[in-house]
Amino acid sequence: MLAPRRLREPACRVGYRKLFAAAVERASLFPAGAQSKLRQWELQVVAQVDLCTDDSFQVNRIAKQLRERLTALPCIYPALEPTGAVHAAEAERAGLADTLFECVDAAMAHHKYPWAKTTCDMLVKEVVDRRQNFSDEQAEQIRAWHAKCKGQKVVRQQQYASSQRDQTAYERKEAEWRSADIAKGSGGGEQGGGLDNWMAKQE
Repeated sequence: MLAPRRLREPACRVGYRKLFAAAVERASLFPAGAQSKLRQWELQVVAQVDLCTDDSFQVNRIAKQLRERLTALPCIYPALEPTGAVHAAEAERAGLADTLFECVDAAMAHHKYPWAKTTCDMLVKEVVDRRQNFSDEQAEQIRAWHAKCKGQKVVRQQQYASSQRDQTAYERKEAEWRSADIAKGSGGGEQGGGLDNWMAKQE
């Protein structure tokens, strides 16, 4: 762990994960003073190695865990705090922040894929809300992530708006009809909506 980023190297991932997962699974055998370090390694090694995948379900699952662990760091504004948030002891926050930063950095490697953009955006938002817990160097990277997420979100919105403008009036109406829930008769009915049903009812 003197060079923790080595664990992301393909040749090291399996060995690192097996070793540290074995330690975490046997946490009860370690003294009380080691429990905090074991929890840190569970994130820093096990979760981070598990992020080195193209499995969208696994990435989403770990990102959810990271967002939950981020609630242990106080938000920059009290109004942003989620209900019932319990913060880590002040002495543990710096180590937790470093660990979470590494994990978010690993998750952001997936931001280039459409299936991961929303997950990464949500993760970065949680980090931005707690940016005062990170070092100046980390805060600079967090700003870069935030700008990247915002910029690509704007691009996606513009592309969507452009695709809507390119539709004909009939295509826009057809899209509305397909998603509409049109009841039959004044008393409603159980028949679903959609263009085909709408057309049948007109006949």
